[in-house]
Amino acid sequence: MWTGQMQVRLGVKTAEEVTSEYFELPKGVEVIVPAYFSVAESHPLDQHRTIFWDETHKKQRLGDEPGALRYMFPRDEEGTYDPEGEVGERKVSTTLKVGGESRIAIGVGALMIGEEVIGRRARPFFYSECRIVSIKDYEVEMKALIVAAKEKGGSVWIKDMRGKNIWEKDLVTQLPGIKIVKAAALKAIGVNTVLDLKLLDGQVVVKGMSQKKIEDLQKMCSGARAGSMPKNVVRDYREDANPYLAKYGGSKWEGEAALALRSRSKNPVVCITELVTHMMEESAAMFAGGPNPDVWYLNHDALPLMTAVATKAWMKGKIIGGKTYFERWILPVAGLFDGPGLGRYKDNPPGNCPEFMPLDQSLNQDLHLALDRHAALTRLLPEEDARKFSRSTPKRQDYAYARLLDGKFGRLGEGVPAGGRIVQDVAKVIVSYGEVFGAKGTVIQGLGNRDGHRRSVNQPAARGGKREKGEYTQAWIHPDARAVVKDFIRASEARSTKAG
Repeated sequence: MWTGQMQVRLGVKTAEEVTSEYFELPKGVEVIVPAYFSVAESHPLDQHRTIFWDETHKKQRLGDEPGALRYMFPRDEEGTYDPEGEVGERKVSTTLKVGGESRIAIGVGALMIGEEVIGRRARPFFYSECRIVSIKDYEVEMKALIVAAKEKGGSVWIKDMRGKNIWEKDLVTQLPGIKIVKAAALKAIGVNTVLDLKLLDGQVVVKGMSQKKIEDLQKMCSGARAGSMPKNVVRDYREDANPYLAKYGGSKWEGEAALALRSRSKNPVVCITELVTHMMEESAAMFAGGPNPDVWYLNHDALPLMTAVATKAWMKGKIIGGKTYFERWILPVAGLFDGPGLGRYKDNPPGNCPEFMPLDQSLNQDLHLALDRHAALTRLLPEEDARKFSRSTPKRQDYAYARLLDGKFGRLGEGVPAGGRIVQDVAKVIVSYGEVFGAKGTVIQGLGNRDGHRRSVNQPAARGGKREKGEYTQAWIHPDARAVVKDFIRASEARSTKAG
């Protein structure tokens, strides 16, 4: 039913065709179209104005990049080939069982640019090392963060505006160089405050302090202001009910608190609303400046955190381009799942259906393979070299992924996933709707791809269904890696020339 409705909304088939096929009506019989199939005009969709979003995870890898076959040659101390030299030790690649991983939400679309369909990538959302949590759980984490700031927050929550000013009633520890030990020595002779030291008359013996030091401190104290320091000179935000609000103000405090929650070392979290907002804003950005910039749709499967009641209620209150977030999300319409026993499907898209998600079919795998390729090309670079594509830590791996996904590489063959691949796999989604609909919703083995922990043990390893064989094109290489390869070649040529 879902695939039938999607074909009508996309204009692939008419409501009458879908109805006849679904109910297996004989030819010549009057076709009475149910409301949930009569949606071509009321709920139209356009595959070229739809941005598909999906999440992908990849564990970090330590050591050398993997390879089934590796050729190694004896070399001298300078790295030049030498039959009498030594063969270096083969390095081992290690994927950590318990280690960090990159976590990315990726958006792609096959956009109509003029008369041509071009594959485009949205700006990705990185949440590596973080858990995405529900609105309710996030509120609990936020309250705990505020309590921790009040009870355990350090000097970061104190704004000291005294500068070099001192007051007569300040303790001597406010003076430069007077810490606990010297303060105790002064206390032993009855000096506790700046005023006490200022009024000290004649030479005195203070353990651990020279007479000149005492005189220098007295000169400093001579300029002390009368009385006590005013309360407004030092602002302790921990005294407020919400230190974040007090310090950063109403327009910024939530952002600063969110940054603290996602960057802390223990149990970092991100709210589902942050992910949804990013997807909506970046999807809109894909059409900004073009014709009909407010006509676009977002495709994301039934992620439980998105289908939660609280998340949906929040989405219905957020507006972008004249429509709510909820209205932008491609969902069943016109009472498609209003029948008995179908409540769990109402207002929810399909769940794990990679045949309906181009990123699950081939594009995520394209990205991971590209990273391995670039990591191999730049593996000899030191970690601190900005051109290196490293997988040794989640942060470095994120930096590598971000460069591959960079939207500035907009031509068909540039960037990963490549524009041409995006166009192909988005088109396959439309084909999949028809094939699944024709099979009455049953699983068609090999039509999509179920990888990782969601993969069925009985499913064949074929990826993404049939892809027509075309003319071979060399895999795209990022400019950073191309420059590194050229440097390596020049260095190798120089060594060979020197050896000759």
